[in-house]
Amino acid sequence: MIKTLEKINIKYKNKSLILVEHSLAGGLAQLAGIALNNIVVVVSISEPGISYSRAEYSETENILMDTINKRIFYIIHDRDVVRWADKHAGLIQYIIRQKAYSRL
Repeated sequence: MIKTLEKINIKYKNKSLILVEHSLAGGLAQLAGIALNNIVVVVSISEPGISYSRAEYSETENILMDTINKRIFYIIHDRDVVRWADKHAGLIQYIIRQKAYSRL
């Protein structure tokens, strides 16, 4: 994803970008977004966090949590299990479902 975003960066001459992704792609977009300086914000919907996983990749292992907190915006469904894969940082907005909600 970083290579693709770098190509987009060249095509649009280093203009600021906003990434919006969902689920696992949201987690990957977050990692790629903090690795590149032209990504203003990453909006992720029902995705795993990146607080711990960022340390596993050379492109993001030295990114400070302060940087992540300023550039990541989460929209999280309160009953979605994908979000439990890692700790979230940044701005978080929860979508709360009624208790009568059924996964089926």
